[in-house]
Amino acid sequence: MRTATPEDVLAFSSLTDVSITPDGALITFTRCEPFKEYQGFVKRQIWAVPTSGGEPRPYTSGTRSDSSPTWSPDGRTLAFLSDRDGGLAQVYLLPRAGGEARRLVQTAGCIHEIAWSPDGTKIGILMSDPEPADALERRRRGDDAAEFEQAHAWWRVWSADVASGELRQLTTGDVQIWEFGWAPDGGLALLTAAEPYEWSWFATSVAYVGPDGGVPRTIYQVPEKCFAMPRVTPDGACVAVLSGIWSDRGMNAGDLLLIPIGGGAPRNLTEGYPGSLWWYQFSPDMARVDYMAYERGEGAVGQIDLAAGTGPVARARGEFAISESYLSRYIADDGTVALVRSDATTPQEVWTLDAAGEWRKLTALHAELAAELAVGEQRTVRWRSADGLEIQGILILPVGYQPGKPVPMVTWVHGGPAWLYLHNYYVANRALQLFAGDGYAVFLPNPRGSNGWGVEFLELNIGDFGGKDYEDIISGIDELVAEGIADPDRLGIGGWSYGGYMTAWAITQTTRFKAAMVGAAITNWRSFHGGAHIGLWDRVSLRANPYEQGGVFDTRAPITFVERVTTPTLIQHGELDRIVPVDQGYEFFRALKDRGVPVEMVTYPRTGHGVIERYHQLDRMRRWVELFRQYLGEA
Repeated sequence: MRTATPEDVLAFSSLTDVSITPDGALITFTRCEPFKEYQGFVKRQIWAVPTSGGEPRPYTSGTRSDSSPTWSPDGRTLAFLSDRDGGLAQVYLLPRAGGEARRLVQTAGCIHEIAWSPDGTKIGILMSDPEPADALERRRRGDDAAEFEQAHAWWRVWSADVASGELRQLTTGDVQIWEFGWAPDGGLALLTAAEPYEWSWFATSVAYVGPDGGVPRTIYQVPEKCFAMPRVTPDGACVAVLSGIWSDRGMNAGDLLLIPIGGGAPRNLTEGYPGSLWWYQFSPDMARVDYMAYERGEGAVGQIDLAAGTGPVARARGEFAISESYLSRYIADDGTVALVRSDATTPQEVWTLDAAGEWRKLTALHAELAAELAVGEQRTVRWRSADGLEIQGILILPVGYQPGKPVPMVTWVHGGPAWLYLHNYYVANRALQLFAGDGYAVFLPNPRGSNGWGVEFLELNIGDFGGKDYEDIISGIDELVAEGIADPDRLGIGGWSYGGYMTAWAITQTTRFKAAMVGAAITNWRSFHGGAHIGLWDRVSLRANPYEQGGVFDTRAPITFVERVTTPTLIQHGELDRIVPVDQGYEFFRALKDRGVPVEMVTYPRTGHGVIERYHQLDRMRRWVELFRQYLGEA
């Protein structure tokens, strides 16, 4: 066996969008390349595998991107999105028996989400308003002055009749719709906002509109709370939503609330639960809620018994990760669960979990390559932070680790912060086994603010970024040094997004790290607030006024303490990043260079907050490896 290379990392495809037929016989999923070529696109194809066994096979034949497969309520038709015609993705329908997919409608706006109506006669489409008719011609002649946050392109819900393809607009008025879910009678549960910009997602309301459509009616709102996955209960009485204070649209794990449509206080179905639900589904008789969750740092599949009034109980829980998609249909009528699962030694594959709790792996798409690669052993580690709170994380030991001699260690802080490290296959996921293959231990802490321990833990760092969450990380490093695993003289740190922020913050607070990788990081909270497309999130999370001099926007900004930095630093950033603008990296680079600190900054053209192009990804990983080889030395 051999250790992994950056090329190996990109050889693993990503599996997502699982959808099982109601009869439980067939599973479809999206197989996606983890990169795109220069001037290309990310290739996605829908695959299928029978639950009775057999080889998985491609289910669609598009040459570009097919995604978001979802089965009709009767299991006879698959709806999916495809850009096979070379333009914007459109809704296509494919009979279960196969054949040619047919385009349902031709839309001019960008489609964000689709969902079958309960009776199977319509497909709901969440779509942006199209560009004005003269926009292309204006760009051609250069008459394209842009009015910032004035030319609103609202997201609205439409329905397409499956038989005729007739389109009908369901939500009206100047209201942004972030997500929707059908009601049994054809009404809609909605997440709404006042303006159609990314920052407004952090100020959503729960709303409802009846079967006839119209302007959404707000039924629940809590300032500075986020919501996700709105669904109307089978009895039509309540809207269910996930709730928490989150950092990223899409990282939505939290409590499950029931909000009466007719008015009244919400009911929290997960009060005190030491976990975070990220997907749920009510049984037709409302006797139970099936769910997927993170629970105390582990993957979990479970149920809430509504009839008995009992809270979440896991039917399966362990050291594995599940590929998330809250639009997926994970559960068949007989209780069979279909999901994409991975763990420390197994890359993503499609599995089933039956009603008796038995697991079965249906695919082996990555088995051949994984069999070639040696990976470092993973362990769950727990320690007490400075204030006594128990914190959990994952330790990846060097490949071929022999106890008895401390080894160099890289701490890699996760993004969000409302995310977490699970036991995962860290060759394909985050490429962290590259460090283990070089002989380093890799420490993956889950400080307060992470998902997976309930909403209270998730929100413990609100107003305190860089405070106790930083202490959680440092105390974990201290514990591993005290245990004789980590060499205190050869410590490195890195991370992307919030992990990049925490890295930049750490090297302004201590000189113990010999090298740091600051990826897409916030380094100056005030300039971030003005320049980022999510410039409400920082006010929600820091609980402060960005214009107050000497307040939290200053006292928790790495740039404020940059004169303390001596750590050699690599900064990486996408040139088109609007979540964390690239100027954040430039500011930190200039300050370190002015002070004579060894620093290198690498930017990636055509790149936003995530690095997508193949050669950019390879470059990024190679620089990580070389940074720690240079400053941490040979293992």
